[in-house]
Amino acid sequence: MKELKQFGIHFIIMLFILLLPSVVYATDPPHNMSYGISCLSNPQGNITGCHVAHNAGTAGFLLTNTAVTIDNLCQSCHNGTIADFVQGHSSTTTTTKYGTWSRQCTNCHDPHQQEQWRAFGTQAYIFTGTVSGVTATTLTDASANWVVGQWKDSILVPNTATITNTIYPDTNQPAVFMITDNNTNTLTVQIVQGTSGLSASTSVGASYSIFYGRLIRSRMYTAGWNNIYFYNNTGTHSFADGTTFTTSGGINYYTSNICETCHTQTNHHRYTSGTTFTLACSGQTHHNGQNCMACHPHGNGFEFTESHGAQDCIQCHSSIFNPMNTTTDFHHYMNNTQAVYPLLSIPATLEGTSDTNRRCLMCHADHDVFSPDVNVSTGGRAYNLRTAISLSPTPTSANTFTNTDFVNSTSTPGICLSCHLTLQTKSYSQPDSTTTTPYIPVADIPANQVSAYNASAHNYQVSSLFTSSTETGCNYNNTFNANCTKCHNDTLYPKSAQSAQITTYPYVFGLHDSTLSSILAPLGLWLLPYLQSGLPPSPLEERFCFQCHGANNPNAPNKDYYNVAAMSAVSTSIDSAFNKPYLHPITTTSYLHKPYGEGLLFNDGTLSGANRHVACADCHNAHTATASIPLYGASGVTVTNPQQDFVDLVSSNYVYAPNASVTLAQSGGATNINLDYKLCLKCHSNWAYGLAANAPNPTPSASWQQTNMAQELNVNNWSYHYVEADQTASVLPASGAGCNSYGPNIGNVTPRASTTYGNFNATYIGVMEPTLSGLTNAQIRTAKLRCSSCHGIDNASSSTPEGPHGSINPFILKVPVGSPYNAWNNTVKYSTDSGRIWCFNCHDPNFANTGFVQGIQNLHTNRHNIRPCQACHVAIPHGWKRYRLLRFDDCDPSPYMSIPNYGLHSGINWATSGNWREWYCHSTGAVDSCG
Repeated sequence: MKELKQFGIHFIIMLFILLLPSVVYATDPPHNMSYGISCLSNPQGNITGCHVAHNAGTAGFLLTNTAVTIDNLCQSCHNGTIADFVQGHSSTTTTTKYGTWSRQCTNCHDPHQQEQWRAFGTQAYIFTGTVSGVTATTLTDASANWVVGQWKDSILVPNTATITNTIYPDTNQPAVFMITDNNTNTLTVQIVQGTSGLSASTSVGASYSIFYGRLIRSRMYTAGWNNIYFYNNTGTHSFADGTTFTTSGGINYYTSNICETCHTQTNHHRYTSGTTFTLACSGQTHHNGQNCMACHPHGNGFEFTESHGAQDCIQCHSSIFNPMNTTTDFHHYMNNTQAVYPLLSIPATLEGTSDTNRRCLMCHADHDVFSPDVNVSTGGRAYNLRTAISLSPTPTSANTFTNTDFVNSTSTPGICLSCHLTLQTKSYSQPDSTTTTPYIPVADIPANQVSAYNASAHNYQVSSLFTSSTETGCNYNNTFNANCTKCHNDTLYPKSAQSAQITTYPYVFGLHDSTLSSILAPLGLWLLPYLQSGLPPSPLEERFCFQCHGANNPNAPNKDYYNVAAMSAVSTSIDSAFNKPYLHPITTTSYLHKPYGEGLLFNDGTLSGANRHVACADCHNAHTATASIPLYGASGVTVTNPQQDFVDLVSSNYVYAPNASVTLAQSGGATNINLDYKLCLKCHSNWAYGLAANAPNPTPSASWQQTNMAQELNVNNWSYHYVEADQTASVLPASGAGCNSYGPNIGNVTPRASTTYGNFNATYIGVMEPTLSGLTNAQIRTAKLRCSSCHGIDNASSSTPEGPHGSINPFILKVPVGSPYNAWNNTVKYSTDSGRIWCFNCHDPNFANTGFVQGIQNLHTNRHNIRPCQACHVAIPHGWKRYRLLRFDDCDPSPYMSIPNYGLHSGINWATSGNWREWYCHSTGAVDSCG
């Protein structure tokens, strides 16, 4: 009887002890009655419990026995059916690399309450808002803009005003609720048993909060008791952010983050106790503030689950593959994610969307190659690109994988030039309607193309880091050297779900999916690169170029946008030339240029009519341009001149030239010259617009049509400025009478310019055309010119941008710094304007050694000095059908004849240089004009 009485007393005491936690400890979800969980198991009902009243032999009266661990008890529910599957953290599930060890579930979790919230209160709140609607199971916040499902399994405090004490034990604490799902503005919760739900706990206008939950402990014991702050999946106070490393009593601690507090020997996020541990890479950070479980899932006991190679990429990289598997935005189309290397000969050509070679590993090396956790000989995770699409990357062959996208090698040119040495047809029509991809347009063999880019001004690298280490023995020098991708960089930020690159914008690189045509790097053109609403409109065109070559460059005048490559003050101020009143209107014709497929055929409509435009890329090829030859690699047309003088060309006179900029040797001691006329003729000839009647106006306000430069520069004309590459005139133009009179019949002359008469202005001609600097008059008379010899910026010098970008002078006329010669119109005359006539920037202002003389009398400076220059000479002095650019006011059309009924008439008596007489132009019909 005594024994029975004692048993009854013991049972009541034990029952009281066991029942007390049901009020205090088991008040927080998910381990509460709302989820069918009680302290005591009820085999006859639907209640699951963790304790049993009659098994005192087991610590805590757990529903188990001494042969079964606490982890097994937890996994009896956390089995993937009742609750999410989890596995204990131990050397048996991860690695014995750091010895034999094990952590129980309860080392990190308190199975009874949400300790983080109860210990730290409002500090643990990760979202706070105002209730705008409530039901028993839902709470709505109309101002919220959540990602669907982002709060699943988090904990809701429905009314923060009722929270007076979150510290245990508080038996009067209002209920908190586990969130089962959410949409953009509504939370759905599990109702706590015995309550009427959310509507009894809060009301419209009340303040609510969300905290992380997951029953994470607030304190853990390692080398001592540490407070653990675990508020969120990412950021500060998440798994491991590496921000609270402290030293106390000679021992180093990570004292706040749940992963770091225990990591003492691991390579990453490691604190060291004194000097006990000597492993390399101690104290290393690794994806700071990220969700560790992205790569170390709880279901695998936090074992590292990175691919060891040959694993389908979709398992981890769906966020990259999915947009690349569409025909929206701009990207390399991805057909599949199979972990198989496509092997194609260089230059490779890929087909349309059905081409199965279009997969992640057409560009990337697999994880067994670049991951330092798998391949100890790798240079690090940055070494994730193939050196060539023709070679299969292998861990032991360093020449098969690399950390850059360009390699100066014909056989292994880098992954970009594995394909882009040849014209590519895009796998789908781009949002801007382009269907082809440009290539490097120099001699069509890889050796020359690779060499061309290697010599280009844009061949330099910008670094990003995947991780960093300076400790001896660490194999994590993960520097990626972006070359192609510094200019072609997608608009993803971060670049992957794994956030592998640890540097900040703009020093992160990828070529996956972009909202910008040609996948051009935004280069700071929006304020916050991760806000899609801030993206600049596509295409970027000149705005992209000006990020280095203009005032937008934060590192001007000495460096590029990335502050890496040296640049001259001239090259960082190109945009200043486009602020001039006369210019190539790149800003007003934006959005019309196509990266490839323009001007390929005669009058194909891409450069005329509504498509008439000019862009930086029309004159410059960024892949081949050099500092000394900025036009190298730009497209244009090669001309075969008709033998007839001054006639419109037809399609058979032109051939499209992928690389129109050609350097030719000068004669007579002049420096070699890089001619630009082929490039200019692409737009400034009837190659662009066909019939002369379709020629555009040179400016919107002009009343006359643009003239055909190809017609004017024809070397078979009677006169021309020597711009074209040859002097092939072989047929003497007919020299008839009247309007058909073209010049003195003195026999065929090639070139049709005097090699005897005419001197030059030594002060400025070397600025107008630098290749003529320091030459004699005789040498200059036989030298070639460029279009940019005459057209360029005002105040031109070696410290101003070269080329016809813009000028304060009409027709973008170049004027050297200090030169007064800035006027070319139908009013300037020698008697009053000799100090302003633009032609004197090259020609001698005193007309020394002119052929227009009568005896010793210089007819330019005498008698004719009161006449405007354009009374006798054509207003557009590129080239003309008559001798010495002379025109007739009774025969010749506008705009060549700019002063009607005034000047030289068709009744002229031709004379050769040095043999003129004043009255030779005073023949019948010419007396009034020339007297």
